[in-house]
Amino acid sequence: GQVLVFADRELPIGRGFTSVCVAGNEWQRAGATRRAIQTLRSGGFVFLAADAITGNARLETTLSGERVSWSRGGFDLASITSSPMLPVITRWHGRKVEIVTGELICPSEASTMAASLARWLEEYLA
Repeated sequence: GQVLVFADRELPIGRGFTSVCVAGNEWQRAGATRRAIQTLRSGGFVFLAADAITGNARLETTLSGERVSWSRGGFDLASITSSPMLPVITRWHGRKVEIVTGELICPSEASTMAASLARWLEEYLA
């Protein structure tokens, strides 16, 4: 399926991937959201950072005893389109990159999904 990547700027990425800038004005973000919904409903994938600092819409959860703020866009996209979320973490090990995925987070209310992501991240970091 098609892969849509949300980023703070357009990125030159490989074939089959489309980069969408989400750091613009409200109209640009609305257009990016519309495109993401279309991509998910057509069986594609949307890759975004749940901890992105762009946008005002935030969710708060507890992570390791501390309050953390998440960008709510990905959680709302999953909820609107009934799409599960797959947590992905990347880490550098010298010149190699390790990619770790978690269990799928079933679509539900945004705050419930954010809490599930925080629990998975706590277990990963433990």
